[in-house]
Amino acid sequence: MNHLSLKLQRWSLLVLALSLSLFLTNCNNDDDDDDVPKVVNASDFTASITEKQEAGTVIGNVSASVPQGETATYELVNSNPTGALALSTTGELTIGDATAFDFDVRQSITGTFRATAANISDEGTITVTLDDDGVLAPEDQRKSDGYVVVTTAPGSQSYFAQYYEEVPSSMIDNSTGTDFTRFFPRDIFQGSIYFEDPNESNNFVRMGVDGNEEFVIDGSIPFIGDNSFAIVIQDETTGVLHDRNEPTRLTIFDPIEMSVEATIDMSAGELPTDTLPQRYQNFFFRGNEVYSGVRPANGGNYSSTFYHVADVSTGRYLRTVIAAEESLFPGFLTGDNPVADDGTLYLSLQGNVNVLPATQGRILRILPGQNQVDTAYDFRPAQVINPANVFLPLHSNFGYIGDNKAIALVASSIPQEVIDIVVAAGGVPNLSPDQINQVLQILFTQPTANWCVLDLEAQTVTPIPGLPQISFFAGVLATFDGDNVYLPVLTNQFNEVYRYSISGDMAEKAFEVSGGGGIYAIYPLGEDK
Repeated sequence: MNHLSLKLQRWSLLVLALSLSLFLTNCNNDDDDDDVPKVVNASDFTASITEKQEAGTVIGNVSASVPQGETATYELVNSNPTGALALSTTGELTIGDATAFDFDVRQSITGTFRATAANISDEGTITVTLDDDGVLAPEDQRKSDGYVVVTTAPGSQSYFAQYYEEVPSSMIDNSTGTDFTRFFPRDIFQGSIYFEDPNESNNFVRMGVDGNEEFVIDGSIPFIGDNSFAIVIQDETTGVLHDRNEPTRLTIFDPIEMSVEATIDMSAGELPTDTLPQRYQNFFFRGNEVYSGVRPANGGNYSSTFYHVADVSTGRYLRTVIAAEESLFPGFLTGDNPVADDGTLYLSLQGNVNVLPATQGRILRILPGQNQVDTAYDFRPAQVINPANVFLPLHSNFGYIGDNKAIALVASSIPQEVIDIVVAAGGVPNLSPDQINQVLQILFTQPTANWCVLDLEAQTVTPIPGLPQISFFAGVLATFDGDNVYLPVLTNQFNEVYRYSISGDMAEKAFEVSGGGGIYAIYPLGEDK
């Protein structure tokens, strides 16, 4: 065999050997792939989402590791609560039942999902944490503004109260409101109404209006014995009330928590020579000083008119202010805070018809930096507007409106029937008891009073144009809302509310009442101190 043949033979053997080796290697690799186990690993899923979102909202995507070249499909195994979650075959997790996503009910939603690939499955957990959206449920919400219209239920001693987002602009039927045994707000602060329980339990209460426009009692302080009603708020930390069971003591309370914080002993306060037990008729503040109008506990009048003064910051009785040496009623219908821009305090004493001739109503003042009444100032609105009015020289609903002016309801006229009775008797001193009762009955029922603007500096009285006269005893209340004063007009012909603009010095009819009885007042919830 020659050299060339031998070399060819050796090369042929080498190529054969290499081919065999490659064949064996490939066979071994195929065997290795068949031996590797195929695995699906589902990953646990966690997420956070704000509560109260719509069904179908995407929460996220679940996932799983699968063999190379495979694609997983997903399904929801379960959720707690049932139906809360939905899962697509591609792994997209969405909200199912939207009502389940309520933070006030639960703080998380859980579930289990299954991932499948190459006929292999694995399960993973789902945990969705709910975040509070900060929006309270309607029953937990409280209105911070809006208006409450109060009317007297016809033929009864109960009252209808109804909430309105805005001042009504036309005819309203207030009978669709809530029926209360009584409804006499004494003060309003940060949307809450403070007064004696309108359902006649022996409590002072803080009442609000919830998101469903329902009236809700948010706190109470009990009192003992006879009905008490004097309560006032200074600010978010301090309020003052009087429990008639403790006639010589004031109670300091937290108006938000409705908790008693302290009491002030007022027993050092001076009293007239009358021996009648006292009660505090009304309160108002000048700085940290609270003025307390004093009246006999039985509802009568002392022979003089005075106020007890205490400092709520120190919890001490300070002094007695003798407003008048006459029997004048320190009326609780005092309107807005009677403190002027410069710190002058006006004392509104509405007068007294329990004697004849009646004691004339007065407005007195305590000047800034002074502690007693300015003896040089004596403003008598009813006498100014009608000097001949000796039967009903009264005013009420006094409220300071700025620029040395105030609003008041002033008895301004004498019905002809009364004049005829007096003339027939030969003058007021000759009236018999029956004639006096007849005169008072006429005065109590007929329109004799006007809503007026009082100039406290010039001591003038100007009836507001366009408003009908009403009875002085119509039982209505002026309320104050920024630049507006709301003035009810209730007679046999009229059942309506007028809006008086302070800056514009003019009034227009705001709305009329067709149902729910006679108008009493409209209270703005947003007019804070």
